[in-house]
Amino acid sequence: MSAWIIETDRLTKTVGGKTLVDGLNLTIGKGEVYGFLGPNGAGKTTTIRMLLGLIRPTRGKVRLFGQDLQRNRTAVLRKVGSLVEYPSYYGHLTGYENLEAVRRLLDAPKSRIDEVLGVVRLTKGAGRPVKAYSLGMKQRLGIATVLLGKPELLILDEPTNGLDPAGILEIRELIKSMARDHGMTILVSSHLLSEVDQMATRVGIIHKGKMIFQDSIQALRDRSRGRISLTVDRTEEAWKALLGSGIRAEAADGRLLVESLSDEKVAAIVRLLVRHDIAVYRIQEEKRSLEEHFLALTDGGDSL
Repeated sequence: MSAWIIETDRLTKTVGGKTLVDGLNLTIGKGEVYGFLGPNGAGKTTTIRMLLGLIRPTRGKVRLFGQDLQRNRTAVLRKVGSLVEYPSYYGHLTGYENLEAVRRLLDAPKSRIDEVLGVVRLTKGAGRPVKAYSLGMKQRLGIATVLLGKPELLILDEPTNGLDPAGILEIRELIKSMARDHGMTILVSSHLLSEVDQMATRVGIIHKGKMIFQDSIQALRDRSRGRISLTVDRTEEAWKALLGSGIRAEAADGRLLVESLSDEKVAAIVRLLVRHDIAVYRIQEEKRSLEEHFLALTDGGDSL
C-alpha cells in the first residue's frame, strides 16, 4: 500500500479545449499540513474537485489512502472531510442545532457534537443563532460540521478567504492544532503565501495547471535566501575567475551575484578576485522575501 494519503498520477482536466490542470503529480503524507498554493485561476479548486470525486479527470489517476478513487470511491471518501467554498447554514438555528441536523444525517453519536465544538473552540458560542456569528465563527462551524464524521483527511479550499485578521488567525491556529493534537492530514489551498508559510509543513505550488514546486516549507524558504552582490571593475573577468574556482555566479550591470554565503566564503571570494587584480568596490546582501520568490515562480501572477 502507498505511504501517501493523497497521490495523483499525471492528473489532467481539460474543458472546452482548455487545460485547467496539466499532468499534476501531487503527494501528501500522513499528518502533514500541505499548503496548496497558486495564483487565482491556477487550477487549485479544479484539482480539489477531482480529489473529492466531484468531477472526473480527463486523464490521470487519484489515489487516496493508497486506493484508486474511481474504484473505491465510497470507501475512501468516508475518511475525507472537505470544505469547498462557503459552507451553508440555517441562520435562524443555533450552532449546536445546525450540527445536530447534520449529525442525524450521518447517524453519528450525539456526544460527537460536543467533541467537535471543543476542537474548533466554539463551545461558548454554540447556543447563539448562526446569523449572529462572525465570518470566522461561521468558518469554524463549517469545519466542525466536516469533523462530525471523524475524517482522517481534511481538505479546505481557501478557508481564510474574506476573513479579517482576527478570523485568519483563528483558522490558522485551528488548522495547526488539528494536525498536531488530532493527527489529521490536512490539505489547505490558498493564494496567500504568507498564510501557508505560518501553518504548512509541506507546500506545492501550481501555476497554469502545472506543479512548479513541491517540497517542505523549509526548502521553499531556503530557495528564497538572499544573494551577495559584489560590485567589481571587470565583471566578465571576475565571473570567469569565480567560475574557474567552482563558484557559481551571475554577472549583471557591473556586479557579480552569488547565493548567500557565510562571511568566511565571502572573504575567500574577495581574496580570489584580488589575486586576479580585480578591484572590489562594494559588497552587499540582497534579501528576497518568500513573497518575491513566489511571484518570481508564478510570473508575478495575481496572488498576494
